Amino acid sequence: MGETELTKGGNKITKAIKRWRWLWIGVLILVFFVLPFSLYFFSPARKIADSFLKRLPYPVAIIFPWRIVSSKDLLVSLDSVKKYYQSPDFAKINLRVDFSTPEGQKRLKIKEKDILDKLIEDQIIQKICHEQGIKVTDGEIQEKLLSVLKNVDDSKVFIDNLRKTYGWGVAEYKNNVIKNQLYLEKLIQSYLKDNEETKAAFQRASKALAELKSDNSNFSEVAAKYSEGESASSGGKLGWMKREFLVKEVDEAIGELKAGERTGIVESSLGYHIVLLEERRLVENAGEKSEEVKISQIFIRSNSFISWLQEQKSKQKVWIITKEYFWDQKEARVRFSDPEMDQKEFFYRIKADGDPSV
Repeated sequence: MGETELTKGGNKITKAIKRWRWLWIGVLILVFFVLPFSLYFFSPARKIADSFLKRLPYPVAIIFPWRIVSSKDLLVSLDSVKKYYQSPDFAKINLRVDFSTPEGQKRLKIKEKDILDKLIEDQIIQKICHEQGIKVTDGEIQEKLLSVLKNVDDSKVFIDNLRKTYGWGVAEYKNNVIKNQLYLEKLIQSYLKDNEETKAAFQRASKALAELKSDNSNFSEVAAKYSEGESASSGGKLGWMKREFLVKEVDEAIGELKAGERTGIVESSLGYHIVLLEERRLVENAGEKSEEVKISQIFIRSNSFISWLQEQKSKQKVWIITKEYFWDQKEARVRFSDPEMDQKEFFYRIKADGDPSV
């Protein structure tokens, strides 16, 4: 009889322990998953959840059937961009961005949208590569890293600058830059194999690049020989231009160049560009400062890989979970759900002359 009561009591204790255990599991799920998820996706008080979301792989976007962009990917990348635009290098030329102001917060939101768009594009490129049997190995990533380090003046300074400017170590640089770059390069190579006209244009651009001297002293000669733009007759010289008038891909490519440096081959919707940055200057108009650049270019027209990629992106089924953005399938890009913010983005990109944050 006593043994039976003890067993019953033991069962009661065991059941109580199990109830408490499930209760604590529920609390942990609420604190570490449901609460931060709700704060991020459905509440303006997102900052409260950011510390969780930077560590946990919550899906922010799903590229069907199985690829995701996580909250960690998005927020860590956003931190790196903030660090970059608030770096001393931008302060030296009076272009340091203050994201703490109301206007700065809006610009930061635009930057977050751009990052999400880029992360989705990276996943789409990897998805297309996977479908075509294109792979990038760890060995190839390491080989590319060694090649990059070999071509900089001081590899230790380069790695230190990654940390100071972006908050990245070598592992982050390999994952965020080199891996995506290799997938893109391999997809371009695959595209060129099936497009003879584009392949010929790329080969022409490659020949021009190969003939350029390291100090770019013969840039005008090579431009006159290879360029198909109107500026070919003047050695590729375009003179002073506002950055807002440049093709997006060219503007991004010259963003970190110093005077006297040039890009590699840059592809835009128009064709291939090799751009030499001669000078930079700040100009003031109606109390607003903007940046102008003096550039020369070698330009070769082609059927664009970018146009093809845009078409491929428009065929993808993408679901963005956060309520702030949606995937515009027709335009194949991320857009703001709020029409007012969508208009503000358009206004900032057109009117924020020389603003590096948009």
